[in-house]
Amino acid sequence: VPPVRLLDGNQLMTREAACAQLGLDPDHVNVLVALGSGNNTDTRRMTARTLAHLHGRSGVGTTVAEWRIAGENADLPAGVTRLTKYPFGKFLSAFDFAVAAAGYNTFTEHMAEGLPTVWVPNEHAQQDRQILRARFAVASGLGCLVRHRADFGLKNALDRMLARETREAMRSAHAGIGQHLAE
Repeated sequence: VPPVRLLDGNQLMTREAACAQLGLDPDHVNVLVALGSGNNTDTRRMTARTLAHLHGRSGVGTTVAEWRIAGENADLPAGVTRLTKYPFGKFLSAFDFAVAAAGYNTFTEHMAEGLPTVWVPNEHAQQDRQILRARFAVASGLGCLVRHRADFGLKNALDRMLARETREAMRSAHAGIGQHLAE
């Protein structure tokens, strides 16, 4: 059985339309930060470190996804947009890469869309083993891995993703996976 996806390909937005709805410049390198609701793992530190490294860079737009089930919304710097419209997968074409939890839905949508991602698995005991998805992505050349409790590699992973060559190589690696997931 192929992965279950909420949206069909014809329900996804073009880059221009998604950027327009989110208030992003389609000519910028746009980054989605989607680390989860934060209800069982504190995502604030990783979100703050990601934004500190990316926000304010010329030609880079940042968006933070906010889950409806989240206990509280993040305090974001001016110019950082919020993605609150569900399903998030509808807007993925607006982004050049993401920093995201490796939950089933997010992982499947990012893989299907070929979105290069820095995977930050939620390793709380209530979750499935997101670390295994993240490790698969890294082993397959489909993304990077940074763990909440070992976030010293975050800046390096973000800098790698800011390089067009890295994103292009990951999108190429995604091509076969994305085609299989779309079937």
